[in-house]
Amino acid sequence: MKPIFSIILPTYNRGYILDRTIQSVINQTFKNWELIIVDDGSTDNTRDSINDFLIQDNRINYFYQENAERSAARNNGISKANGKFICFLDSDDQYDEYHLQSLFEAINSSGEDLYIFITGSKIVNTSGCLLAVSTVLPSENDAESILLNTITPGQMCIPLPLSSKHLFNENIRISEDTELLFRLISDAPLRVLNQTTLLYVHHEDNSVNPFRYNAYLERKKTLKFIFGQPIGKGVSASLKRKVLSDCYFGIAKFHSANNHVWMVRWNMLKALILFPKTRWKEKLYLILHPQKAIQ
Repeated sequence: MKPIFSIILPTYNRGYILDRTIQSVINQTFKNWELIIVDDGSTDNTRDSINDFLIQDNRINYFYQENAERSAARNNGISKANGKFICFLDSDDQYDEYHLQSLFEAINSSGEDLYIFITGSKIVNTSGCLLAVSTVLPSENDAESILLNTITPGQMCIPLPLSSKHLFNENIRISEDTELLFRLISDAPLRVLNQTTLLYVHHEDNSVNPFRYNAYLERKKTLKFIFGQPIGKGVSASLKRKVLSDCYFGIAKFHSANNHVWMVRWNMLKALILFPKTRWKEKLYLILHPQKAIQ
């Protein structure tokens, strides 16, 4: 019997925590799934760390590829999927045990296979303590709402035909999920679930840690790419300025954490000019105190 869900799990040098991620899939109350692990050129003990899982559960499959970044790894996983719906899970995150069950019930009640399903997420620390609950889309099929909410691939459930048609853009390193959603909603409506079933684990080794990696610089590039495409031209000028202002704010915080005083002031000034209405006191503070990063 073919699985209902194909879960794509890209990983790179995460052998030390991958077991808990895989275990969260095994613990699902809904059992008709396959897990496709795509190792993106790991040089650690990733393959050895999951060997017992591969032996004990034939629903779990492992594939190795030369390092090509996570979008390429996800696309590789999609090409190997047998399920009716594609789900994603990053190698340092986890599913709540009812994640797939919640999605299955939503699919059954929708009466339409070509919905894109989105769940909420919880931010937890490495001990499992709740830090925050993410916002979910306030309105469905609204491109502007996508920009105002953080939606990660782990929250998405996409029918296989749509997922195969709209692959991740492998030239985009950050906010690739935002760009993908813009393309997806041109083809199918979103269905937002009222459950927070993805556990996003906050830790120092996050690949987009804004104080160790200038992630907002890459996000700015992605947003400008989206706004230059037909899919992004309907976004209001005011919202474009706001989200780009947020990027400059994030870039400034990176430079503050790395003691780049003039880069802090330059980017903070851009943020303030673009959209002074939001967090203007924090923006002004960081201009005046460039070596004190705002968390």
